[in-house]
Amino acid sequence: MDLGHMPRNEVYLKNVMSFAYVIAVGDGWKMADALKKMAAKAEKLAGAERAEAMVNLKTLAAQAKDYDAVLADPAKLAAAKQKTFASDRAACAALDNELAVVHDKIKGLSAGGDAAALAKLRTEEAEIRTRLKMSAAKFRVSSEVAEAAGRRRPIEDAKVDSVRRALQEAVALAEKIS
Repeated sequence: MDLGHMPRNEVYLKNVMSFAYVIAVGDGWKMADALKKMAAKAEKLAGAERAEAMVNLKTLAAQAKDYDAVLADPAKLAAAKQKTFASDRAACAALDNELAVVHDKIKGLSAGGDAAALAKLRTEEAEIRTRLKMSAAKFRVSSEVAEAAGRRRPIEDAKVDSVRRALQEAVALAEKIS
């Protein structure tokens, strides 16, 4: 619908989560699951291993609390996603610059005749291109997420509330163990 190949259907869209919230809610569920698993594992350990696991558990619980606070406020979520977008854009630009430098080196060596150095640069170019493709894909996702992260529909509110409850339960479990 966003691409213009289908008519916009508001009745249908009111029951569909945006991609931005699929990502945000998915991250919340992953964090809640990781915290629950860490708590279950830490509970079974003893001695120095348990002490180390408890430190990790407290750190993960603090991260979960922070993420819960971010999810609670659409403006904070939008700001966090904008920060990710800016970081991904900078990474993409850095790889573009790195590729340009390698291209300049290749142009300089092409006139010469050092086949070994040219082959090495071609290998480096291929590696940078691969990293650039992955970075560009990540950048496209983060740009779409950043664009829609501040807007929240009722269906998204419900999903955010459920993941926030899961995060809060996982934090409570972690605090009970430690």
